[in-house]
Amino acid sequence: SGINAEGMNYVAKWQLFISCANDIDGERYPADCEHIDENIDLEEIKDEKSRLVLDTFCDCMGDCNNESFQIETCTCGEIFGSFPYNEDGTLNAEHCTRLPIVECGPACSCSSACINRVSQRGVTADLQLFKHPFKGWGVRCTKDIPMGRFICQYAGEIISEEEATRRRTQRHATTQNYIMNVREHVNNQTYLTLIDPTIRGNVGRYLNHSCEPNLSRHVVRLVGVAVPRVCFFTSRHLEAGEELCFDYADTFAEQHVSPGPSNVPTNSTVAAAQFTKCFCGTSSCTGYLPCDPSAY
Repeated sequence: SGINAEGMNYVAKWQLFISCANDIDGERYPADCEHIDENIDLEEIKDEKSRLVLDTFCDCMGDCNNESFQIETCTCGEIFGSFPYNEDGTLNAEHCTRLPIVECGPACSCSSACINRVSQRGVTADLQLFKHPFKGWGVRCTKDIPMGRFICQYAGEIISEEEATRRRTQRHATTQNYIMNVREHVNNQTYLTLIDPTIRGNVGRYLNHSCEPNLSRHVVRLVGVAVPRVCFFTSRHLEAGEELCFDYADTFAEQHVSPGPSNVPTNSTVAAAQFTKCFCGTSSCTGYLPCDPSAY
């Protein structure tokens, strides 16, 4: 129930195998966001000196993980000594917990079917947008999904710190903040990327928070590409009908912020107004969505 023809037109617009279900109200599908497949890099931050680029590429033919190739012969695979994905496309255990994910990039000669291009093939899991009575729109799976499966990236506009501050200031206090901070630490230097899917984004925009998440967030680098991808993978086996969620605190984990109103700056009325109760319903629920004081 809740699936309708207009919702399916929305699916076609998003180019995803996603239906829309709403048994809560009359909103047939989320119409507050223009769909994009990839990040859009806005002009104001195109400063190459502040960008991290893995300046390499491979000259493999076909699939880099083909049995006829050794890991030592693939330049991309040599970066960390192994490919991040198993033969079935799931994330391997070592990259789940320790190693960064580096995929072949546009300059590589391998095919689009290469095992090391998982995130570039887009959403392949069976997903559904659905309306929750308290959380708004969310994402759930309609079929079982194995552990380590790629779900989607968090696509949006890549903006500068100044633009992020301006947008946060201009938006109404009750408006959800979707801006994600990505910090990469390489050779004693920190690279900051800010992704905002508020106006233009993809299905990742509708992933809700859970204090017991079933998705893990990973930064994925394409060799030769300046802008990193934030990608979500299943952290355990998922049953059909489960909502897909990640831990919002993971987006600023290095600040060690604990959820709760006490973390809202006392001089920030905007932050206080934006503080939101958590409805994940898990046994370890803290009662509130994580709060990042640096965002205010």
